[in-house]
Amino acid sequence: MLILDNGCPSLSTGFILDWEPYYASPLLGMSSPDFSIMLRIVDDFQDRYLELQAYQAFVQILRSKIELLGDGWFFYDHINDSQSDGRNKGFPIHIRKPMLELLRGTKDSEEQVNRFMQANELILNKILECQEFWEMREIFAQKPD
Repeated sequence: MLILDNGCPSLSTGFILDWEPYYASPLLGMSSPDFSIMLRIVDDFQDRYLELQAYQAFVQILRSKIELLGDGWFFYDHINDSQSDGRNKGFPIHIRKPMLELLRGTKDSEEQVNRFMQANELILNKILECQEFWEMREIFAQKPD
């Protein structure tokens, strides 16, 4: 599911079954797909966002917010992961939790949907609280050079 699609950066959320395009592996291996919210940068901006002060500050602030959550949440900056076999500049930041962990204790599909929505709300609020996210959207609203 793509969120805030009319601008850049945008956000993508869901359960990731095929990690190959993102140059990452599920947190629990093949035992569980991951719930993930990923920052999405469109092609026009992929050559310049890494240098932006707003992006660098956003990464640091969001990493701290996610680490404070604990509870199995994992902040992954795959662009700066020296162990990664490749780079997908279109999806540099992944906030993840194994699906098994996310849905643990739910009894039916309604509870699972509620848990999914609660996780989205929790993480999206952390992202949207970051002024730097909004600064990047303002910068990217202008045409690239």
